[in-house]
Amino acid sequence: MIDFGDKVKIEMKRHGVPNEFFVHKVIGRIKSNSFVNVPIQSPATEVLHSGEIVSVLTVVQEGIHERNVFAVRESDVSLSNGSWNNPHTSQPTKPRNTEGASNAKQ
Repeated sequence: MIDFGDKVKIEMKRHGVPNEFFVHKVIGRIKSNSFVNVPIQSPATEVLHSGEIVSVLTVVQEGIHERNVFAVRESDVSLSNGSWNNPHTSQPTKPRNTEGASNAKQ
């Protein structure tokens, strides 16, 4: 079960190019029939869906400005092993090779 603090990938709508998946941080979990449809378009707008109440995650996109909080259906996201500083991929950022730089100074 996805819960507070987990990182998830959510598909974001791109016009004219393939959609991208961005890493978001889960900050809450509720049951609701109001959530943003995926792929998310800009601006992310919550829609009231008629029918049954579903499991919804409140998320914030990771990055410099983490202030836009919105709700997405849990079934529309997947767990991510991505790094906070690499939001466009599910792969962690590789550390830079600094070994050569330190050898050059000697």
